[in-house]
Amino acid sequence: MQKVIIIGGGPAGITAAKLLLNSGHFDVTIYDRCEKVGFMNVAFPLWLKGRVAHDSVFAATADHLRALGASVHTQTEAIQVDHFN
Repeated sequence: MQKVIIIGGGPAGITAAKLLLNSGHFDVTIYDRCEKVGFMNVAFPLWLKGRVAHDSVFAATADHLRALGASVHTQTEAIQVDHFN
């Protein structure tokens, strides 16, 4: 199984993680400096205006991604990647 590290748990990172995990050929690790992952950018203005509940603006939670097989590290800022390990 090939290792993949995804830096950033926003819409693009979560989409990539789901595609890789669903293929069954990748060991996926996600790092995000925020407390939660999966925030949908398109819902952000609606959330700010109070038109949608906070929990409804997430495309996937860390628990959901872990259930798919990902290793998820929140509140962790990636400042360097050692691509040889």
